[in-house]
Amino acid sequence: MHIWTIMMNELRKMMRMKTVMILMIVSPLLIIFILGLALSGEFATEERQPPQAAVAVLNMDTGPMKDGLDRYLDAPETRQYVRVMEVGSVSELEEALREGEADYGLVVPADFSDKLFRAETSVWTLYPGRSHDRNISAEMVINLFLEKTQQSFANHTVLDRQSAAQADLMAAEGAKAAGGGSRVEIGKLHDKLQNASALEYYSATMLIMFLLFSGMSAAISLLDEKEKKTLERMFALPIAPWKVVLGKLLGAGLFAVLQAAIIILFSAFAYGVDWSGNLPGVAAVIVLTIVASISLAVILAAYAKTSKAVESIYSLLIVLMTFLSGGMIVFFSEDMEKIGQFTLNHWANGSMLRFMLGGEQAVAYQYMSVLAWISAALFVLALFSFRKVGSIHE
Repeated sequence: MHIWTIMMNELRKMMRMKTVMILMIVSPLLIIFILGLALSGEFATEERQPPQAAVAVLNMDTGPMKDGLDRYLDAPETRQYVRVMEVGSVSELEEALREGEADYGLVVPADFSDKLFRAETSVWTLYPGRSHDRNISAEMVINLFLEKTQQSFANHTVLDRQSAAQADLMAAEGAKAAGGGSRVEIGKLHDKLQNASALEYYSATMLIMFLLFSGMSAAISLLDEKEKKTLERMFALPIAPWKVVLGKLLGAGLFAVLQAAIIILFSAFAYGVDWSGNLPGVAAVIVLTIVASISLAVILAAYAKTSKAVESIYSLLIVLMTFLSGGMIVFFSEDMEKIGQFTLNHWANGSMLRFMLGGEQAVAYQYMSVLAWISAALFVLALFSFRKVGSIHE
């Protein structure tokens, strides 16, 4: 009963504070609107025209398929997506890639036609370049040719990639031909994530960021009351100190739940954001993020000496994690994406967006499982720090 009373009192106190309501409720809604409006051109709500890729081709095939590939690459429909550069050797191809003259490289072996007609495996070598989008354009065109060839000869062609990362990308893209015609259908990156509008993307990432900020308010509240000696007077009451601390933390957690509900409902009705892809999944990500946020607040409150120190450290940490995870600027390079994997936001954003958009659910649950492990680890650390938070002595 005491915990419930303290929790509701903390909730009422936070809701009466105009600065808290502006920072935690109004600010995310304004940021979503501003970023969604300003960066809408970076997102595709419809299928967008991919950039043309300059492809350096070393076609060493000596059989009849050589002319077939040359005609295919020279077709007007294909030239919308690739511009072919004929090279005479692998070293010349690699030099073109290094100098930036080519965006992508393709080597067709001399025995391609022969093995194709004998229903044997043939190996093509692909040289992905620096541009992610142009790699996609080139691989879509190449895969369409291979798919048509496989349909004709019932032959399985294996593409030998130069990097495992590009092999993963190829598998994810699926590379499907549309209707069997000469048109190339460009697949969506990251299992439908690029199909998100700017408002949808930033609604998810800003929700995660401000849910993490909700923990900061709990830590600041505890340290502020410790500095003003009001926590000491509360401990003088016939209530166990841990109940006081737990009640205040639960109050902050309940405020975060209301915060999430307001952001979701407002963005749905005012901005037209559709959250209905997998609502239980969305709710689970919200709960796990709140648990991580409150746990992190307990850990920082246990070892920081002042509320100002907590505010500085917490703000820097959350903003940095949001930035590195792509929550502010999207479509980072592969290196930045790898760094982002070490942030909590990366896993929360990835699962939230896939649940919200109805993307690949297996991937969404994988992301959420990592988020759950991170939240559990922070929760355990918070349990070890809990006694120190409730202490009124330095």
